[in-house]
Amino acid sequence: MQPGPIGILLVDRAGYRLVVVDGDEVTEPAAGADDLLRDYDRSPRGDVSSHLDEHVAQHVRAAARAAVAVDDAVPLAALVVGGARDLLPAVLERLPARLRAAVEEEPGVGPDADAPTLRSIAERAADRAALRAEEDAVAARRARAWPTSPHPAVTGLEAVAAAAAEDRVDDVLVSSGFRRPGWRCEGCGRRCGMGPRCPVCGAKMVAVEDVVGEVVTQVEGLGGTVRWCERSADLDVVGRIGALLRY
Repeated sequence: MQPGPIGILLVDRAGYRLVVVDGDEVTEPAAGADDLLRDYDRSPRGDVSSHLDEHVAQHVRAAARAAVAVDDAVPLAALVVGGARDLLPAVLERLPARLRAAVEEEPGVGPDADAPTLRSIAERAADRAALRAEEDAVAARRARAWPTSPHPAVTGLEAVAAAAAEDRVDDVLVSSGFRRPGWRCEGCGRRCGMGPRCPVCGAKMVAVEDVVGEVVTQVEGLGGTVRWCERSADLDVVGRIGALLRY
């Protein structure tokens, strides 16, 4: 499951670079540099040292603002912050809480990182972001399973198929690779794991090779969202499919 764009913000004492990786697309929406700082003598010399620190602080502020602007435009699934170890805390404290919650650190990877390095960082971050999204979705399903929840959840193929036929599914969660033969009613649109008679209208149903895929297609056609979960033991033990309902 592709979680969304991954931001990579790399900061050192001479500048910063912001790269966004979204699937196969790689963009660089912001960068800043001051080559004079790269070899600057950092020994304490009164006003000169203060001047240097202010230049670095400007880079840090500009880098954080760039990341926030990108996230405002297209929310990032994760933000990887790398570069000089001593600057990372200053960068992180300038980020809003919503971005800090999705931050991963890559100290030692500077703004001059090459394309393969950036791609590798993005792939690892995307995997972790996808896993977090799966865990959050399953946790939401578990919370909605309580009787007092205003928006309930159901688990198992039959329950999800029934809710889908009634257009009550908001999100459906499916274990990746889950397939099962079943039945489809041409009259009322009900999908079932058991047949051949429709439990709703009593008509004779048509056998289908993958009723799970039929339910997923039905949910998508009615405006619901589908999440394919790669590594969710909690979902597997309740029948490999669950749904968050509108009502």
